[in-house]
Amino acid sequence: MKLFAEDPLLHPPGSKYFYSTYGFSVVACAIEGASGQSFEAFMRDRVFAKAKMTRTRLDRVFEIIPDRAAGYQMLTEETFKRLPPAVSVFAKVGDVYNAVLHDTSMKVAGGGFVSTAEDLVNFGIALDTGTLLKKSTVEQMWTSQATPDGKLTGYGLGFGVAPAVDGIRRLSHSGNQAGAASAFAIVPEVGAVYAILTNLEDADLAVISRGITSALREHYMRKHP
Repeated sequence: MKLFAEDPLLHPPGSKYFYSTYGFSVVACAIEGASGQSFEAFMRDRVFAKAKMTRTRLDRVFEIIPDRAAGYQMLTEETFKRLPPAVSVFAKVGDVYNAVLHDTSMKVAGGGFVSTAEDLVNFGIALDTGTLLKKSTVEQMWTSQATPDGKLTGYGLGFGVAPAVDGIRRLSHSGNQAGAASAFAIVPEVGAVYAILTNLEDADLAVISRGITSALREHYMRKHP
């Protein structure tokens, strides 16, 4: 992997927030160097096994994965322009089609695993209960970073950090790639974790996710006025 040593920076380090899948690839390289294991083995032994994530695995395009869902996309004006001539003859904007084949081996740490909603919930529970990391470490992950001028970025270490409402936080991470979209959140004050997975690319799950948190918050506040 090239470390982009000669490439210009987007902005001075720490001055702005910019999400990058490549950043997670760099973290994976650091994990391999520190642990002496491949990233896949490290995750299997140190995370998946401890969190009881029995159906999470590397997304190798040449392997048959039992019960794997097919991926779909809804054709937009923009994606229609990129279709080959043979497909554009019959394809229609707004209709749903098979997603393109997507080899995620170049971004394993930033989107190269397949999982289930149940496994992701188990991961969240393992984080929230201190099974994977010390609670103090988890709280560091759930603390928003800030730029030098004190402006909060709304992002911690791998988690989006929404402002607390009535003292209740929502720590989240979402994803989108060819044939799939996901939303995952931990609501620690309520003791709740949820995961939403869909096999439709670019599906807007943000409204659903925020609605779930709102319902959980309202239920909790009624029980703890």
